Amino acid sequence: MENKSTTQHLENDDLIWKPARLVQMDEAREITEVQNYGSINNTAEAKTFFETFLHSMTTSFTITFAAILVALLIISVLYFDINTSERCFEHIHGNHSLPRNVMKWVLAGHVVEVLVLHFWFQLYLMLLFTWREFISLHKNALWIALIQGCIVSVYKIILFTQYVDFTLDRYRYTGNVVFLMGVIYTGYTVSKKIHTCRFTNGYSNLRLFKMITTQYFLGCIIGLVYRYLTIPWFISEENEIIKAVIAVIVPLPVTTLNIINAKVALSSLKFVRPGRNFIFISFTTGVSTLVFRIMQADVKSIIIFTALSVCRGVAQILLVVTEKLRDRVLNVVCRRFRRCCYHRQTLRQQNEDKEDSSRLEDDNLIQLMLYQYSALIVSQAYQALYVLNNFYAKPWDVFVESSIKVAIGSAVNLVTNSFSIFMYVYWNNSRLPTVWTQTWRLHVSTVAINSVMTIFYFTCPLLTVFQGPQQDLVVRNCTVPF
Repeated sequence: MENKSTTQHLENDDLIWKPARLVQMDEAREITEVQNYGSINNTAEAKTFFETFLHSMTTSFTITFAAILVALLIISVLYFDINTSERCFEHIHGNHSLPRNVMKWVLAGHVVEVLVLHFWFQLYLMLLFTWREFISLHKNALWIALIQGCIVSVYKIILFTQYVDFTLDRYRYTGNVVFLMGVIYTGYTVSKKIHTCRFTNGYSNLRLFKMITTQYFLGCIIGLVYRYLTIPWFISEENEIIKAVIAVIVPLPVTTLNIINAKVALSSLKFVRPGRNFIFISFTTGVSTLVFRIMQADVKSIIIFTALSVCRGVAQILLVVTEKLRDRVLNVVCRRFRRCCYHRQTLRQQNEDKEDSSRLEDDNLIQLMLYQYSALIVSQAYQALYVLNNFYAKPWDVFVESSIKVAIGSAVNLVTNSFSIFMYVYWNNSRLPTVWTQTWRLHVSTVAINSVMTIFYFTCPLLTVFQGPQQDLVVRNCTVPF
């Protein structure tokens, strides 16, 4: 049966102009990845209390170090964005006009931002299917992204030449529509090619399209809700306790979306290489974590800031402790509403399903920790760069305030993450340390790409979070681009 399916896969690939040598290399790579995936699942992890604790601490420290590197990359992108597309942010929002030469730099930043954002979906597909497979079968999607980016860029340039303020939100709607149309068209072409080239056990084009684009449509919905409803609500409140409550509520809707994405991820193993299906869930997790951390950074009270960090850490520990209980509840729901689920079987009904879902949970926990560490540092960089670029403030005072919050948040994260990994590995006999060791490059790349794209899309509304507390500072006069 395996030979038959493999032969069909090769024949279908040959019909799509794929070179025979490249087919053989891809088949060998796919076999290797399956073997590595099986070796991870079959690796005997340390079961003693001390060895498990040692592995958990080592994994936690290495994840922290990787997150710091990702945060440095994101901060460099943020620095570029604040000094170009969001240059003189406070000056503009104070109903002051900018010189034409400064607006040229703002336009340049917007053009770069637009071009990069329209490659978001394509980069997601590269992570999902590997670079080589994407280039061999779906490289036309890159041209689609480039054309979209050029269309929106020309639109902004025309507005600039007509002396129209292209930074207003109402002129961003065109870009949003073009982006969504591009996702729909690219998702359709990719699903059609997958249906032709891969042995998908009867999956229709429509079902493949829904599975590939589900997290992006859900992510766009949650992103629009955050940008136009949640963040304005947060800004309008003056009581810090109410702000803290709103910040805590931010990640809650994502929990439901991740359940849907998890079902899609488990169903995708028929056409996605093993160990890469967690990418279906990464986007929504990253956006909610970054928005929560930036809202938390606006809280001036160290006590409330520490309380929010502890609450987030306790919530993560509770997720680990109640994992089996949540699985049982989910199984009951799936039995009651089978038509609403992608699988007719429960998640842990068979050994194969158990291994796949356990591996997906390992990957999701790694992603969550990477996002938490990097978002903590980036959120403080947001506030520091905003203050220093828009107000006459003492850099040392801003640095000390941000460093104290980073130290508190990092200490809480390190303790809670180490404890979470230890309990997760020891109670569930998980292979999480091995998964992290063998797939850290993929995890770091996924977090870096999603975080950079989130920065480009959310910088403008998230900077408004810091406007209120800075009323006692003098606005800087912006007359030069840098």
